[in-house]
Amino acid sequence: MRIDGTYMFPATLSRVYAALLDAEALAQVIPGCERLTQMGPEGPEGVAFECRLRMNAGAGSITWRAAPARRPTSVRLAFHGRLPAGPFAGRGVIDLVEQEEHTLGAYALELDAPNLAVRQGQQIARELCELLGEYLLRTAPDEVAVTTPVAAPASSGPRIMPQQVRTPRGRIVTLPRLADMGDLPAPSAYWAQRALWMGAGMLLGISAIALALAVVRRLADHDA
Repeated sequence: MRIDGTYMFPATLSRVYAALLDAEALAQVIPGCERLTQMGPEGPEGVAFECRLRMNAGAGSITWRAAPARRPTSVRLAFHGRLPAGPFAGRGVIDLVEQEEHTLGAYALELDAPNLAVRQGQQIARELCELLGEYLLRTAPDEVAVTTPVAAPASSGPRIMPQQVRTPRGRIVTLPRLADMGDLPAPSAYWAQRALWMGAGMLLGISAIALALAVVRRLADHDA
């Protein structure tokens, strides 16, 4: 299964790139994340993460490695895991192009997940982009005025504050268990609620996709 698309992130290229390799940021944008462990510091081969999930349908886990393909404009991913629906594995690449105070991200993923439909995979990828965009807006430095090109609703419920622990193995980020989140929506309701406004990202249109692909091809030709 191939999943690809684009998203305009409301942040500079350096902040988007850093977030893709940051345990705290990732823990806050993965729905159902209970615990995310960074497996040691970032090195020439990138950095590995392990995430434990808790959903209404049961527990799951994801392990992946994010490696810089062209720092700081491209990140390669390799991942595998198991969700209540079954096992999955895959690989992919995220390319970034800075456009003034925003960054256009183009992603392409090859996913081996027999129990996951293409439409579901596309929805999950888009949702993760939306959540990362919200995180970047929420954590933007006070001196940086950033406007988002895609209207996004205010987040419901209190902000989830992660806790971090550094060990010889790496950095561990934990979030409250779902049972302790009070009035936060459960993951299944959360996905359904946010799916109503995910179509706003279509404002990027075919022109944004064409731009991203053209830039990726130009960079590839330049490297060759």
